Amino acid sequence: MLRTSLFAQVACALLLGVLVGRLWPEAAAAAQPLGDGFVRLIKAMIAPLVFCVVVAGITKAGDLKAFGRIGIKALIWFEVATTVALVFGLLAGNLAGPGVGMNVDPSKLDASAVDEKTGGGELPSTSEFILHSLPDSAVGAFAENSLLQVLVLSCLVGAALLHLGHTKVPAILPVI
Repeated sequence: MLRTSLFAQVACALLLGVLVGRLWPEAAAAAQPLGDGFVRLIKAMIAPLVFCVVVAGITKAGDLKAFGRIGIKALIWFEVATTVALVFGLLAGNLAGPGVGMNVDPSKLDASAVDEKTGGGELPSTSEFILHSLPDSAVGAFAENSLLQVLVLSCLVGAALLHLGHTKVPAILPVI
C-alpha cells in the first residue's frame, strides 16, 4: 500500500519529519536546506503545471463558446466559494472573539508600525491591477512566477489553439 498510495507516502513522511524534529532537533535543523530546496522545486513547477492544465482544458473544451461557458461557471463557483469563506470567517471571528481580553487601547498604538512593516505600500488601482495581470513577456511571467500572468497567458494560448481548428490541435496537445 505504501508503494502505491501517494497519500500514505506523504503521511509517513510527515510523521517521520515530526518524529525526527522532536527526537533529534539538531538533525532536523541540519536537514532544513533539503526541505527548503524541495519547496523551491515545488514552487518552480507550479507555473508550468497551471499553464499546461489550463491550456489543455481550454483546447479540450472544443470551441470558444464552450470555453466561455466554462469560464463563466468557474467565475461563479469562485465567487460563491469566496463568499462562503468570507461568511464562515466572519461567523468564526464573531463566535471566537479574537482579541477579547487583551486590554489594549487602540489610540495608544504606534500608527507607523503598519507602514514600517509594509514599506508604506498601497493597494494598486484597478487599472494598475489589470495592467499587472498582463505579462510583459511569456518568459517573464514564468521567470517571475507570477501566477496571474501565467493564467492570463494560458487562457490566451488556449484560445489561440482553439482558433487553429480541430485538425491542428490534436498534433499540438500531446506536447502540452
